[in-house]
Order: sequence, then C-alpha cells, then structure tokens
Amino acid sequence: MNTIQNDNELKEYARSLAHDILDDVMHSSDGDPDYDEAFEMISDYVDASEHVIYTSKAMAVCFNCVTTAGEYWLEDIYENPFDGCESFANVCERLAYAVIRCEVGNQLRILINGAD
Repeated sequence: MNTIQNDNELKEYARSLAHDILDDVMHSSDGDPDYDEAFEMISDYVDASEHVIYTSKAMAVCFNCVTTAGEYWLEDIYENPFDGCESFANVCERLAYAVIRCEVGNQLRILINGAD
C-alpha cells in the first residue's frame, strides 16, 4: 500500500489489520475465540506495519489523518509522550503507531460486535 492519504484510507487499512487479527484468533481457537487475545495482538500487528516502520509513511499518517485519538492514547500511556524522540521523524513514527493502534482497536470492536 502506498501512503495513507486520508481518514477513510486509515479506516480501510485498520479494518484489514483487524480482519487479519481475527483470522489468527479464530484459527488458533477451538471454536471459542479469545477476543482478549485479539486486542493483545494489536500491538504486534501495528509494530510491524509499514506505516510505522517507514518514516515517510508514518509522516503521511500524521499529516493526512486526524491524530487526536492517538495523541490521547499516548498521553494516557506516557507522562511525556515524546520523551526520547530524537527527531521529528521519531515523533511521527510514535504518533503514527498510536493513531493506527487506536483505529485497529475501533475496527476490531466493530467486527467483534458484528457491525461489519
């Protein structure tokens, strides 16, 4: 996928990750999926995302999408969310991770509740 250009593309990308997570949970269960495990898997999937790993793609998420949910998530997790970021690129990577992580969680909730 090229860079994420808007919130709709972010939702589409997050939905595809959420589907992948649910597929993994379904295949590892004996017919009774562990949805808590699915939410725990979000970090692994987002950590491996090209939109977090590649700086230019992380920057695109930050520039092209609403980042408010990610900013709030970071503030809930860290006292100083951008401590340790040595560059603007590091800030974008951390924020892109948070934005994508939040949206994957939203999409996973929608899929689990059967609204998709």
